[in-house]
Amino acid sequence: MSNKEIITCPKCGEKYYLIEENYPMRDKDKLYCEKCDYILKDWDAAVIYYLEKSKIVNNN
Repeated sequence: MSNKEIITCPKCGEKYYLIEENYPMRDKDKLYCEKCDYILKDWDAAVIYYLEKSKIVNNN
């Protein structure tokens, strides 16, 4: 099962969909803003996250 939410980079304002999926093993990682390299999400849990840019979200 996956969850999807809109997040905004607090540094540059770029918007993303943040998708969370359950993962059978513990994962430790970070996601960075593609525009300014700000850390948007870091985790150490039995989940995995990834970002998806959307033209609708960013009005491009």
